[in-house]
Amino acid sequence: AVSLQPGTYSSLSMAGFPERALSSIQIPSGYRVVLYDQPNLRGASYTLTSSRMSLNLIGWNDRAVSMAIYR
Repeated sequence: AVSLQPGTYSSLSMAGFPERALSSIQIPSGYRVVLYDQPNLRGASYTLTSSRMSLNLIGWNDRAVSMAIYR
């Protein structure tokens, strides 16, 4: 598990989390997270505004490579 601050993460490994290993996410109220399947916030994306116990149901289990967190 990793706690991240708002900002952009061009690679999840730079944030201390392995790429393509994200399977669930906790998002505090008032935050928005955009997941990307390529480095540098590129490729297909998916926006989350609430926590998910399983990203498998939305097709993003072990898929995210980079992300942006907005408050």
